[in-house]
Amino acid sequence: NGYGPTETTTFAVTGPLTAEDVASGPAPLGTPMDDTLAYVLDGALRPVPVGVPGELYLGGSGLARGYHGRARLTAERFVADPHHPGRRLYRTGDLTRRRPDGRLDFLGRTDTQVKIRGYRIETAEIETALLAHPAVTQSCVLAREDRPGTKYLAAYVVLDQDQDVAGAADLTGGLRAHLAGSLPEYMVPAAFTVVDAIPLTVNGKVDRRALPAPVLTGDAEAYTAPATPTEQALAALWSEVLGAGRIGAHDDFFALGGDSITSLKVTSRIRTALRTHLTPRALFDHPTVARLAAEIDAREEAAEAAVTPAPRDGLLPLSFTQERLWFLENFTPGGVEYTVTGALRLTGTVDPGALRTAVAGLVDRHESLRTTFASVAGRGVQVVHETMDVPVRTAAPADAAALDALLRAE
Repeated sequence: NGYGPTETTTFAVTGPLTAEDVASGPAPLGTPMDDTLAYVLDGALRPVPVGVPGELYLGGSGLARGYHGRARLTAERFVADPHHPGRRLYRTGDLTRRRPDGRLDFLGRTDTQVKIRGYRIETAEIETALLAHPAVTQSCVLAREDRPGTKYLAAYVVLDQDQDVAGAADLTGGLRAHLAGSLPEYMVPAAFTVVDAIPLTVNGKVDRRALPAPVLTGDAEAYTAPATPTEQALAALWSEVLGAGRIGAHDDFFALGGDSITSLKVTSRIRTALRTHLTPRALFDHPTVARLAAEIDAREEAAEAAVTPAPRDGLLPLSFTQERLWFLENFTPGGVEYTVTGALRLTGTVDPGALRTAVAGLVDRHESLRTTFASVAGRGVQVVHETMDVPVRTAAPADAAALDALLRAE
């Protein structure tokens, strides 16, 4: 096998192939030729470990000086060798990976790199992983944005006609599990579409516009209606945010086109609609309606169980807010910083008895109105009294003018 761009005098990497190499998947490129340098580097021109994808940089005596009359392009593609001062390297733009035996694997072009949910992803690496599945003969992975602001990975596969392929749902699940075994979660496509052939342009490149739009909905036969009130509320929120129509209890948020941005929108809506504080991490950990609903319900039950009424027949510790009030009262006795005053003009005849009954009912209803502070061993405590008589004092001004003066003073 031989590999090399024109900029390195046509060939730079070569090596023999065995039957095992050909049968195991994409054939390795080989190793650098004599007096040729081959580095697999990351974006900061640092060597990557064996088995980790990186861009291939080539150097050596066969390296061209640049592009005639194109200084800008020359500066972009021909860079200084950070490991050998005075030498230059050529950025091939090819994504490769070094094997333990030193041979290089070709994974695709770096210009297929996309950014999904904050991660930079080489779609060629996903395509290579898909080709390792026995049922897949061709693959293409790209980033789609069918709705503004919602970007997701879509995979297109051509199946081997000789393989016994299961139904669409089982196939999708199998491909998803296959990729999850070798790739991180964020590199597993949200949608898988089977096509008869990968469409190509006249130049032999993938015709992306000819690929059909994936169907980002749950499988109709496997649809399970949301059952609990929490599941129904979540399904409605997902449908609104994702624009995915009917949402089933077992539909996956990210398989429906969700990403880190829409996860923020969903968790914000959940806080408002369900009065539950969730972080986007919870959505990644529980990506289906049923699982997320179960997590929300479990949190609510735990919160209810954690708050148990304390006995009211003794001294109780102060809350943080009460501790502040107690400290300020000790620091400045008789302060009125937290005293709220107000005046109401009543028309008609006031029934003092009914007014006292109303105030007594209010105090009886709210514990905070019959709670006092005390000091024990230099520390504040609160005492919740079972009953408390709050006096209601009345005054009858001599005339309306005196009443107006009192209201203005208040």
